[in-house]
Amino acid sequence: MIRSSVLSAAFLVLAWACPAAAEVVRLEITSKQPYGTFRPGDYVLWKGRVHGELDPGEKIPDLGKAKKNERGKVEYAADLMLLMPADPAKGNGALLVDVPNRGRVYGIALYNGPRGEPFNSGNIQQGTGFLEDQGFSLAEVQWELGHGADLPTFTGPDGKTRYVEGAGFAIFRDTAEFLAHASVDAAGTPNPLRGAIDRVLASGKSQSGRFLKTYLFNGFNRVNDRRVVDGMHVFVSGAGMLPILTSSAGPKSSGDAAPSFTDPEFRGVNEGPFTIGEIVAAVEKRGEVPPRIVMVSSTTDYLSLRASLGRTGSAGTDDQPLPANVRMYTGDDFDYPTTIRGDGDRHSDALLGIFDVIAPAASAALHALDRGDRAEFDRILAPTLTLSRHVFGAPTRFYKTGVVFAAYLNGHQSHFRMVGGLESARSLVHFQISSSKATRERSSRWARDRGSKRT
Repeated sequence: MIRSSVLSAAFLVLAWACPAAAEVVRLEITSKQPYGTFRPGDYVLWKGRVHGELDPGEKIPDLGKAKKNERGKVEYAADLMLLMPADPAKGNGALLVDVPNRGRVYGIALYNGPRGEPFNSGNIQQGTGFLEDQGFSLAEVQWELGHGADLPTFTGPDGKTRYVEGAGFAIFRDTAEFLAHASVDAAGTPNPLRGAIDRVLASGKSQSGRFLKTYLFNGFNRVNDRRVVDGMHVFVSGAGMLPILTSSAGPKSSGDAAPSFTDPEFRGVNEGPFTIGEIVAAVEKRGEVPPRIVMVSSTTDYLSLRASLGRTGSAGTDDQPLPANVRMYTGDDFDYPTTIRGDGDRHSDALLGIFDVIAPAASAALHALDRGDRAEFDRILAPTLTLSRHVFGAPTRFYKTGVVFAAYLNGHQSHFRMVGGLESARSLVHFQISSSKATRERSSRWARDRGSKRT
């Protein structure tokens, strides 16, 4: 707990309100290729690098020790991918800046992945084309040590090179600011999105979700008294922060590892500030307007003990109120009637995998809740809990086998086969119990429906 307090204090020291003296000075495009045709027209995929400079006085740990150029600035460079309308004026005005996870781009996988066979991270295929059909421009900006970012360096007391990892936040900030507002770089190279962007959104999943929370808490979302990112979509980020406000000898990032039961001392995710309310309060205390935020937590996050403190804070007892600018969707597939119904003051905007399995019952229950009939809501969903807890039982990562099995039982597909043979991840006994529980759930719903018709 002492270490947690020290880290929290360090974060607070870094939470300043000064505008950043930094910028992208050169945009280097190394490849251009067509991507496809969508509702707004043709899309193109560009790849390249951004080169930027930082004021050595910016409050990033050890930045002042880094090598400086002839202008007295600290340099960085990072890989960049742009997916945008060939005619940017035909877009919807929104730039989505996705934060890669350990070097793997995620924006297309998160938003364009087909429902039946979701894309893995790193995939840049068209998929459903959702982002493009809606007119979004997408930027993927590398920021992490060992994954496409040339971070500032200095020589440590031991004679070894050390990397200023916190510069990754500035790389993300400066690139988003350049693409949204600049006309040209210092050499006169045009910004391909100049004049076409009126709002900036950001997305991050797991590690990169913690990146966004840490970025926001520590005051990076502001340039020249202007907010950089207007909205954030944070997926399965658990609680806590990303511990990269440091310098290291590499070769991996200080935030590269994943929290787990086998590594309880992993830095960041189990150290405060924990809740989004604490983060937003720090932003508002600096006089800034926080972005609108949508957060998603999954069942796996709760089972692995990563998400609970994100709702309760360090007390670990009651859920803390969410700020007005935040919506949170929680995947609690073990007690969703309680969290969705709420207590009159607080509730969960549930985003549940089990709703795929129990769609008719879920629809009827939510309609009842909309009518204010909480008793009917409870009556409908109560029988589904046994099935849900079985489908999402340990090891929870195989829950999709239950979802696909239910789709097969319900006649939504003609087979029970999954990519990579994943249907074999559960035992025959597990599927037999699933079928039995599903039958009981349907019987309960049938009896309830007949009873309501008699009255």
